[in-house]
Amino acid sequence: MTSDIFRYAAPQAFFPVAGKMIPWFSLLAGMLALAGLYVAFFVAPTDHQQGEAYRIIFLHVPTA
Repeated sequence: MTSDIFRYAAPQAFFPVAGKMIPWFSLLAGMLALAGLYVAFFVAPTDHQQGEAYRIIFLHVPTA
C-alpha cells in the first residue's frame, strides 16, 4: 500500500503521466474560465452604487 502512494514521487515516473494529462487539464481550465466569466458578467448582481461598472472587478482583479 505504501509503495503505491509514492509511486509518482520520482520525476521519472511523474513526468510521463503529467504530460499525458496536460490536454485534459487545459480543457478543464478553459471550461472553468468560461463558466466563471459567465457567472461574473451575467449572473452576479450589480452593485447598488456603481451599477454595471462594478462587474469589471471580476475581470480586473484576477488579471492584476
